[in-house]
Formats: sequence, structure tokens, C-alpha cells
Amino acid sequence: MIVSCPEGERWRLDVPLQRSFTGPRSVLTEDVASFPCKDLELDNFLTGMNYLLGTSYILDPSRRSLLKRAVYYSYDFGVAYALLRPRWHMNPGDAERNIEECRSLHDTARQKASVRGVPLNLMPRRMWDLWSNRVVPTWMVSTKTANPWLNLPSVGEFGFFAVSHPWVDAGRRRSVMTSINSYEWPVPIPAETTLEHIRTELLHSTQFIWLDVLCLRQTGANEKEPLRTEEWKTDIPTIGSIYAAAAGIVYYYSGLGLPFEIGDLDYERHWLKRAWTLQEINNICDGIIAGIPASCPLYCSRGLAGWQNEEDISVRRFCDGIDALRIRCGSPDLFRALIAMRSRSATCELDKINGMIFLLSGLCNKIVSHYNIGENPERAWVQFVEKVVGDKDRAGLLFYFPCTPPRTVDMPAWLPSWQEPHFTHPHL
Repeated sequence: MIVSCPEGERWRLDVPLQRSFTGPRSVLTEDVASFPCKDLELDNFLTGMNYLLGTSYILDPSRRSLLKRAVYYSYDFGVAYALLRPRWHMNPGDAERNIEECRSLHDTARQKASVRGVPLNLMPRRMWDLWSNRVVPTWMVSTKTANPWLNLPSVGEFGFFAVSHPWVDAGRRRSVMTSINSYEWPVPIPAETTLEHIRTELLHSTQFIWLDVLCLRQTGANEKEPLRTEEWKTDIPTIGSIYAAAAGIVYYYSGLGLPFEIGDLDYERHWLKRAWTLQEINNICDGIIAGIPASCPLYCSRGLAGWQNEEDISVRRFCDGIDALRIRCGSPDLFRALIAMRSRSATCELDKINGMIFLLSGLCNKIVSHYNIGENPERAWVQFVEKVVGDKDRAGLLFYFPCTPPRTVDMPAWLPSWQEPHFTHPHL
């Protein structure tokens, strides 16, 4: 199967991997994915699945029941395909039971997290299935039921990748309504690219992707703003764990879908300057530099090796910055995290505090507080110290900051506030 971007848009493309993808027929085109399930006869449904997945199953009662269940959970063929593909070679009865078990375990875990606090290894809410080109609940593409709290690597048969990227200026972004996320919210992407370009490039690496703009509910649908507030309570604290559990990370250093360039390393929206990117480093899995133009010496590279000897000072600064992040994230403590975070930019101070949660916790069963949009950063800082910071680092805070400055919220007498002017340390 060949996926390619529309002819009229090819003039924009300097990224060879965004032009086309040639792969198995199991990868759906958008017109096939968009076919409404309500118009899909079961015999045609089975014929299509057999063709796409190379099988020859017949429409017996058990297979008919499985297809009906898929239609029940799906609004178009793309969603149904995402649900059935990982289970297609199971016995139909086992596949139906697996669907219900995965859904039930996922829902139970989410309900517990919304009440008790967020386990950092909670499975992500959604995943982008690139083969069906649909964002679906993660339970649809995960067949494992042993541990719903720590089930991240079991998404699909081959694991999943996560995308790391800086958001470009608001003036360079546009919001697109798309069938990929069932038109749930406008998807913010750089104006110079499209989701088709991005999907085409990502198909060269994996089947399943976690991408914030598609898998994390965004602003724009005003009537659903309360739903976004509720989802972010449990979704934001787990972002670092998602990158840690990913089988690979795709880095768009210049912006989502945009051609790679070093850029202005001092610009507040550069990847090296963003607060959230601190937790998007994984020292174990592969890192893939995306958006590589044909003219770049990193073309088709999976890393920065071989580019370190460039004499350009900006290249050296960029490479040194990436290396420093890997070292820092490999052995974090509170003061290392503060050193890194205080020099970075974020939409609000609350994001900086939440961005440090994973750096100090790791992929574990620790329960952390909800992320509450608009919360006072000082209160979030107190909760962070109480629930995340270890005994050793608390002792460090007590030793270096024993005084009692004026308080705007209830805080322990010895704890420095997040914005305290005299918040200094020998390493800061």
C-alpha cells in the first residue's frame, strides 16, 4: 500500500520521508478508514478484513458476533480496524472477552486515578494507530490484561513510539478539525505542515504513536472544556512515564512536522528551552530525528553520532545541550531538576512544577496529585514536595532554606516558596 501526500502540497516538501510511504496493504488509506460502520454489511466487513490481514475466515456465528461488537464500539471502519487488528488471529470468542476485559480494566484504572490520585505508570488514555489513521482509546489496541496500571509497553504487538516536539508560536499555528480524532477538538499544528505529512513520515518507524496534540485533549471545543479539565487531572502527570515506556521517541526538534534545523538556541520556544522536553528524554530506547531534509548532513540519521565534529558553534551547542539532558535525566535529584527547569520556558509556572514530577519519581507505582488547570503554583509546589520529593532532598531543602518568608498559601514553615526571591542554592 502506498500513502502519499496530495500532489498540490508537494512543493512544500523538503523532507523525503514525508512524501510517500510504501508498506503492507494492512495500512489504510483515509477513504477506506472513513467508511461509516452503519453502512457496512457484515459480509463486506469480513471480506475487507480478510483482504487487509491476509486471512480467509468465514462468517460463522462466532465471527459474526465479533464483527457486531466491533461495529458497536466504532463509528467508522478505521476505528473498527484498530480494535480488531491486534485480535484478529485470536479465537473470536476469546477476542470478544479480551475486548471487554481490556475496556473494563482501563475504565477501572481511570476511575481509581480520578479519585485516589494518579499512579505515574497509568496507561495513556489514547493512542494514534497509524495503520488505521485513527486516535482510539488505548485499550482498543492493547490486548494485555495482566496489569492495567503498568501496561504501557504492551500496546499493539510491537510497542509504541512517542513524539517529542516544541510548539511553535501561536501565529505560526493553525487548528484543524480531523476525522483522525473523530472531530473531538481542533488539532493545533504548524501552518507549514499537515497531519498527512506527519503520518506519512511516522509510518516509516512504527504502527502506534503517542502525540500530545492528538492523544491529549486540546482547547478549542468550548462546550467540552469541562471534559478537558477532568481529563488533564490524570493525563498530565503521566506524560513523563509515557516517554519512559515508549519503544522509541521521534524528535521533531524544529516543530511538529517541520524540517530539521538547529535554529536559534536562545529562543524561548526552541526544543532545548522548553520545560516539558525535560521529561521527553529516554536513555534506553532509540531516538529518531524527524523532519530531516535531503540537504541536511543528518539525512536518514537515527541520532547525532558523526555530526559531533562539525566546526559550527551552533551545532556543537546543540549537541552538547542534548548530551547534557541525557546525563541530567539519567541521575536526577531535586536540585538538578530545579537547575534545568528554572531556565526553561512554559505556558505557566504550574507546568514547570508538573514537569519535574517524573524526573524525581521514575516509572514506578508512586501516586501523585491531580493536575488542576489554573491551580496556584505555590500550592502545587507544596504537594510536589509532599508527594514526590524524597527524604534526602527534603533534608536538603530544610538545610538550605530554614527561614520563614511571608506566605500566600498554607505551607510548612521551613519550605521555600516556588517563587521566593532568595531561593538560592550552591548549585543553582
